[in-house]
Amino acid sequence: MFATNQHKYNNTLLVRLILYCDIKGISLWQVVKVRLLIIPIVLLLLTTQVNIFSQNVSTYIFTQTTGPYSSISGTSLTLESGSADDGYYPLTNIGFTFNFHGSDFTQFSAATNGRIRLGAIGETSTTNTPLSSYANCIAFGGGDGKIVSSPIYLLSGSAPYRVLTIQYGPYYVYYSGTGDYVNVQIKLYETTNVIEIIYGTSVRSSTYTRQVGISGATTSDFSVRTNSTSWVSSTAAGNNTTTMTWSTLYYPSNGLLYRWTPPPPPPPPPHTSPPPFFSS
Repeated sequence: MFATNQHKYNNTLLVRLILYCDIKGISLWQVVKVRLLIIPIVLLLLTTQVNIFSQNVSTYIFTQTTGPYSSISGTSLTLESGSADDGYYPLTNIGFTFNFHGSDFTQFSAATNGRIRLGAIGETSTTNTPLSSYANCIAFGGGDGKIVSSPIYLLSGSAPYRVLTIQYGPYYVYYSGTGDYVNVQIKLYETTNVIEIIYGTSVRSSTYTRQVGISGATTSDFSVRTNSTSWVSSTAAGNNTTTMTWSTLYYPSNGLLYRWTPPPPPPPPPHTSPPPFFSS
């Protein structure tokens, strides 16, 4: 019954199309050719709209809140180059596909200077502004720091909602000092593609500036936090070289959590009615 009705419907459309062409004085092939050209163009525009929308970390929704810092027992990374002062670790599997600014990543590389990178090997650079130097970077305290022991990582949960936790503890804020350090974790969430930085206990004795935030496919696309007097009231930075101030008075409190959430997808294009010869 359904096949019969569908056949009648298709015949009706064909008759209307032929009549439409006859009235307008155009050939059936002209109509078909135009439609064949328009359809891929429309699809391309729609695809481009989604890709452009999803490729900017500057559009990520930032939230600062608090949550319990829970230390993990995971797999220790093995230093590939450099030292605990200026070194980096090999590419390591995330454990799932993590979508960041519209691109899929399956690996990360940690560095000893307060940052990780997605899909790219680390580096030994001591720059205090890694977010202006490296793409696909996540910095929790980017600068000339040092680690006490190698970072560890743990994949937890079940698909499709697994979580990768990368833990630095403790992380020395300055490479030649031991009086300033913090325990910190970076978390990557499967499916939601949320990024979190959560700080644990810390010790403070001096003043430094360190960079916190994320960079996208290029360093010109960024979401950097800044404040010289408060970590709980950070604000969006206007450039990718801005820093946070670490001191005896101003530091990330135990449980401080920074979260970056991808923006929702754009709404679907409005429905347009088909031309008269396509109406039922």
